[in-house]
Amino acid sequence: MLGEIFIMIEEEKKTYPIIVPENAPKQNFFISKEFKNRVVLHIIKNYIISDRINIPLILTIQGPKGDGKSSQTREICSQLGADVIPISGASISGVHEGEAVDELKNVYTFASNIQKQKKKFTVILIDDFDLSVASVFTNREYTVNTQLINGFLMNLADDPTRCGNERTYRIPMIFTGNDFTSVSAT
Repeated sequence: MLGEIFIMIEEEKKTYPIIVPENAPKQNFFISKEFKNRVVLHIIKNYIISDRINIPLILTIQGPKGDGKSSQTREICSQLGADVIPISGASISGVHEGEAVDELKNVYTFASNIQKQKKKFTVILIDDFDLSVASVFTNREYTVNTQLINGFLMNLADDPTRCGNERTYRIPMIFTGNDFTSVSAT
């Protein structure tokens, strides 16, 4: 992660890193035009306000380990001038009932506050989401968190300007992973 600048902004309960855009694109860093167009289109569409168009809140990017899904996405966001809030899928798992949802609510609200303060594109990037509590594997016991996180994401996708009981800005989310077939499609 050379060249990336991390800033910690304190939130009431927790701090989250913010990847601030670099001044110049990385040299010798290849990003396919199609991949870049899809990521940019997802971000831009989420900042277009229209009640007549149903725009997906979440973009999932699936591919083999080490393909550079996350690093390419961060570079595209940097080129677009967007701040990125990076989160690992494991960090939204939670040990106790409801912790996973609380963590995701905190991240989304934090990103919304950054958007409000800085008045620039803000994106939540969740790496390895397919390994998070939202995944469903055969022969594995589940906690209530699996159902809660899936329900929370469905509600957030239905109304991205309301996170729980709080009004928020719409913040595009990008999930990367190796195999999304394990994520419940409820």
